[in-house]
Amino acid sequence: MTVPIGPVGHVPGLADRLLSLGQFLHQGMTVEGNAIQIWSIHDGKIYLHFDVDPIRPNCYILPALSAYAKSIQYELVYALDYETMHCHMEHTVCDVLHQMHKNTVGFPEDINISDNNPVCSGCAKGKIPAREFPARKERIDNTFDLIHSDLKEFSTLSYAKFKYTVDFIDNHMSYAWVTLLKKKSDTLNAAKDFRAMVESKFKAKVQSWCSDQGG
Repeated sequence: MTVPIGPVGHVPGLADRLLSLGQFLHQGMTVEGNAIQIWSIHDGKIYLHFDVDPIRPNCYILPALSAYAKSIQYELVYALDYETMHCHMEHTVCDVLHQMHKNTVGFPEDINISDNNPVCSGCAKGKIPAREFPARKERIDNTFDLIHSDLKEFSTLSYAKFKYTVDFIDNHMSYAWVTLLKKKSDTLNAAKDFRAMVESKFKAKVQSWCSDQGG
């Protein structure tokens, strides 16, 4: 018998998972119990039993062993293998997984760890260079006809609380302007300020931009 439990609520800071007996009663079960145990009964058979919490006498605990048989089907569906471990460990090499197997308590014993570092699709894509824009051999003829911009994040917060920097580089002159930002969302305003500076100071207009949009 499968008993759907819902709706599921989230209580911030709560470390336990709470089950409502009303959910089982609405599924046609009956509930019996005493000060030590509570039984959930279906068709005359005990479906689940809850033991009293020795620390909190008004709470009852569902022992993990009572649900062990139900968990077997999930283990078969979500089998843990080398490829899963490799991907979830940030595509680490086989030597690292071998060391984890030797030095980690509870590491699955039935995982066949390869010795030749097979390349998965994620590793292959990570080693292929991806160009956002085609290479250009010649420069633009006029100033401010093409501006390259790039957004970078500092590894640590600066003394003045700046976290990002956006660069504006003119393709023709190779001159660069740098603006410090406290928030990534300030990038658009920085670009507008740069464009206004070009129009007021250099009496020119930015014709085109080349940017990866902060990627």
